[in-house]
Amino acid sequence: MERYLCLKQQNYHSYSLTLVPIRLVDRYDIMKWRNEQIFHLRQKVPLTKEKQDSYFDTTILRQFKEKQPDQILFSVLSNNELIGYGGLVHIDWESKNAEISLLLKTELQEEYFCKYWIEFLSILKIVAFKDLHFVKIYTYAYDVRPLLPLIFEYAGFKLEGKLKNHHIFNDQIMDVLIHSFTSPYVNLKLRDISIKDMIQLFDWANERETRKNSIQQDNITFESHYSWFTKQISSSNSKIFILSNSNFDNIGQIRFTINENGKWLINYSIDKNYRNLGLGKKIIELGMNQFPKNFDFEAIVENQNIPSQKIFESLDFKLIDSFKKDNRTFLVFNSSIK
Repeated sequence: MERYLCLKQQNYHSYSLTLVPIRLVDRYDIMKWRNEQIFHLRQKVPLTKEKQDSYFDTTILRQFKEKQPDQILFSVLSNNELIGYGGLVHIDWESKNAEISLLLKTELQEEYFCKYWIEFLSILKIVAFKDLHFVKIYTYAYDVRPLLPLIFEYAGFKLEGKLKNHHIFNDQIMDVLIHSFTSPYVNLKLRDISIKDMIQLFDWANERETRKNSIQQDNITFESHYSWFTKQISSSNSKIFILSNSNFDNIGQIRFTINENGKWLINYSIDKNYRNLGLGKKIIELGMNQFPKNFDFEAIVENQNIPSQKIFESLDFKLIDSFKKDNRTFLVFNSSIK
């Protein structure tokens, strides 16, 4: 299998998808799908095997050996079966931005369109921001698939522009939509919460993965959240911060609460659109830096929440205890600033 010189990691995984460097063996499937879906591609005429062979031989293979290739394409697999291909194209290495491209197997469009697009975008954020340190990724899509803009917005992309009457296909005039996602790493900072953050914290608290890893797994009612929030915001025993970037995106929250042992108990969460990018460790580091030296911190982590365990261990937290609740095991970590 070919390898991209510009990537340390070659294979990427999510819940049901695996991305591997685009494979020569997949070229004719890709050609077939492109010809079947030519209406939403920047492709003027149907591809032939000769053209596809030439493209792979002269363009695709060259990209693997370059430090700054024009595009980074992957074969997209599910259960080891090819279900699409895509990646980053029109890469501008100087400005550190790239366009997103994804083409799914034609037969999967109706049933799996949303699922695979959402998973693919989450993986591509890791490639672009965590591994390549890009500033922005964006989409350029003909406005012919109503679900696609909703998927981009769900994944945290913002509509940057709409090019009216910009493309003609079969005498049909189409608009072009441009959505973008800015790197969360640009000018990261913590700010104190305000009353304006009450709804945002409520949404984060009830997010599925957050509830799954919490001691109390039931959804939180707005009434109880309002009561809790008004007490927390005025309490000297609680400090809550929002992590944001230069794009004014709310990325996550971290809360420090004094427990019965006089230690500051840490509770944090990252917005679903920014997970797996190393921001959990960053928000904890920034949060602990808000305190002077000689402060003790504790964290309670669900036994199955391996990513959070690794984050606290990487920050020199030590496992000091564990307890069970409702047939679940929770680990207690401790750390001190000296």
